Amino acid sequence: MDSNMLFGEKIKKIRKEKNMSFNEFAKFTGFTTSYMVKLIRLLKVSTNSVKN
Repeated sequence: MDSNMLFGEKIKKIRKEKNMSFNEFAKFTGFTTSYMVKLIRLLKVSTNSVKN
């Protein structure tokens, strides 16, 4: 897996490989769906600010 891939893209790749919806993946990890969305957005913003 490319180390430059964003966290959200990694999550999407893993859950697609496991044939899981976003909600199923959130439950699988033990987090709520809303927490996962917030985490992905937060890390996407953090990653973008580091690149600039």
